[in-house]
Amino acid sequence: NGLQGIFNVTDMPLVLSGSSIYLFDPTGAILSTSLANAQKAGAPVGRAYSFVGSDLPHRFKDQFAPLQPLDTTQGFYGTVLRLPLRTAAQAESARVHNVAVTI
Repeated sequence: NGLQGIFNVTDMPLVLSGSSIYLFDPTGAILSTSLANAQKAGAPVGRAYSFVGSDLPHRFKDQFAPLQPLDTTQGFYGTVLRLPLRTAAQAESARVHNVAVTI
């Protein structure tokens, strides 16, 4: 399934590239109901934020903690994919793939 295969293990992948962070939420369940409404209208569901010079790494420490070795005060030359694994509790209400993933 190509890139869509990531939804077998996660409900909201994160992509860090350049000076931006991209969050994808195909069901709109995590980011907001406005995104769910966008999906109903057929629009892509996700958000992009510039993290360089912003307070995002401080406001959302849990999302940025795995990226801690990276310097978020300047752009990143490359691309990082973060796939937070779906927990059993999340799998119970998952709309895309309802299987928990553990390592």
